[in-house]
Amino acid sequence: MNLDALFTLAEHLARDPEAARAIQKAQAEERPIEKSDYDQNRRGRIVHVHNKVLPRGQEQLPAGVVRGGKAEIAALLNNAANGFTAVRFGDVDTNQARRIHNATGFEVEGFHHRIDLAAINHVRKHHGPGREDDPALEPITDDDILAIQSIVANPDHIERGKDQDTGLPSIIYTKKMGDTFVMVEEIRYGRRELALKTLMKRRAKNDPGGRP
Repeated sequence: MNLDALFTLAEHLARDPEAARAIQKAQAEERPIEKSDYDQNRRGRIVHVHNKVLPRGQEQLPAGVVRGGKAEIAALLNNAANGFTAVRFGDVDTNQARRIHNATGFEVEGFHHRIDLAAINHVRKHHGPGREDDPALEPITDDDILAIQSIVANPDHIERGKDQDTGLPSIIYTKKMGDTFVMVEEIRYGRRELALKTLMKRRAKNDPGGRP
């Protein structure tokens, strides 16, 4: 199969029904494709074809998720969101996907950057004002959280992170904007999302050069 070809789901079913069933099952359950669903060695193939089945921007948004930017993220931060609990704040274009792949080996073109209430609560609880106990780190403010679009759009450094407690792989971005920000996103293959996991801020005087 030519992985760069754009197949409809019907065409893919005819060519590789086992892969298509794995895609449909994981998509219906809104979770990553697991080894038990399909042979692990072919996982990248499934994800790649899945990305092509639903062109970027045309897929149906999960319940409670909206597309947006700073205004929608601010609404989440201020408990003013009207009917949504998560924001997709950008898509991974070809250039960004290439940078991520070169740094981590992950194929994420067409994925969506996401922030949700769970991530905001985690950042506030562990790294917010009065919560950050690492003396080398500054507390994260809501204004810092509003800067996440800038961090992922043009990071100084990208690297592969450790698997999260969810079992999902992660990406670490580092960007110096006065202080140095370290942002972690986990990869959610089923929803084709890069979801904020945590955000930290290192004081400039303790910055060894822009890397975590």
